[in-house]
Amino acid sequence: MKKTVCIITILLCVMLSVPQCAMAEGSFSASLSNPESVSCNKVNMTFKIVNPKYHYSYVLQTANGADGPFTTLDSINQSDASTSEDNEATWYRDGKNEKSVWYYKESDEGKYSIYCFAPFGRRQYYRVAVYENTKLLGTTKVVGVTAIPDTPFFTFGYQVSQKKAVLHWSPSEQVNGYTIERKKGNSWKAIKTVSGRKLSFTDKKLKKGKTYYYRVRSFKTLSGKRIYSGYSKTFKIKIKKSKAKGSYKSGKSVYGSGLKKSQLQAIRDVVQTFKDNHIKKGLSAYRKVQLAFLYVRVGGRYSMRSKGFATAWGALVKKSASCYGYARGFKALCDGIGIPCKIVDANKKAVNPNHEWAIAKINGKWYICDPQAGFFLAGGRLYKQMGLTWNTKKYPKVCEENHPDALMYDSIL
Repeated sequence: MKKTVCIITILLCVMLSVPQCAMAEGSFSASLSNPESVSCNKVNMTFKIVNPKYHYSYVLQTANGADGPFTTLDSINQSDASTSEDNEATWYRDGKNEKSVWYYKESDEGKYSIYCFAPFGRRQYYRVAVYENTKLLGTTKVVGVTAIPDTPFFTFGYQVSQKKAVLHWSPSEQVNGYTIERKKGNSWKAIKTVSGRKLSFTDKKLKKGKTYYYRVRSFKTLSGKRIYSGYSKTFKIKIKKSKAKGSYKSGKSVYGSGLKKSQLQAIRDVVQTFKDNHIKKGLSAYRKVQLAFLYVRVGGRYSMRSKGFATAWGALVKKSASCYGYARGFKALCDGIGIPCKIVDANKKAVNPNHEWAIAKINGKWYICDPQAGFFLAGGRLYKQMGLTWNTKKYPKVCEENHPDALMYDSIL
């Protein structure tokens, strides 16, 4: 008798431990997990279903409390048409109420990353109900999440002089402001709060020879109370004479004609800060070049009129440049981290004879890196097919094929 009771108890424990969806008929099993805030009005979560069927439909439900009552926020059908986002590797389905987007990988169609609208500053609860035609098969467990501002990150920064440093960060959506903090000893102290429209700060009265550490977070006000994002990654600036290698002789610099000594020093300071913050020991040549490529692009605008638009100073300091400036800025970063790099001019036969890009050497081979156009480690054949030709005898031989891990980013326009 005691043995029978024990067996029944074990069976009950096992049944109670099974998620609600897994208790439905057949092999049906689904889960909702990893809820996180994306921005002030968007959240993300992961929905996974085992063996999805063509006639299944998924209803995203929401409530103000974990116990409900739940109402329908949005829904999709397994049979709905999908849209490809990146060469058919990632697909997505829009919710019928246009309040959510369901992303999935072609290799794992049963796993969705759901992005949906959410109220700001209030914990909201979600679950997914699964239907087979009109029959409810079950619902996932409930998850809760609060929409808060998205976390900014430092795009670049550098010392302006032996006493000042400039910091720039990415914008957060729909926020009222940002708070910048500086580390002192083992603790952090807020040193400045700026409005939501401002994305830079100059820290003054710094001391030569010291290293300063910064972090930033955004906030939005709700009923008179600030609701903050998470903190950015720490950004450090060393107040010292920059020693980054490169072409820094006034009047002879490859980084742009007519650059003043102060402008060349500013470029060097940016390169030094980039190196201090991003180039860690053990990084592969590929990763170093990619970081330099992304760094010169981030926050950049295209211009043929701004001061220094054709120089590395325009690209790295003013963040406003043409293809000439971005190519030169990329070269300055590569020079500073020991990556062979050269600037290439299109010839008169090119579809755009005024275009300019860079080539970088990785593992003994040269590839095209075009920060303004967005091509990273492209092969020579691709550029020739696009009509971008150059005097091949004037430069090192470029690999005809794209690098195995070549990437394409949006153009800076």
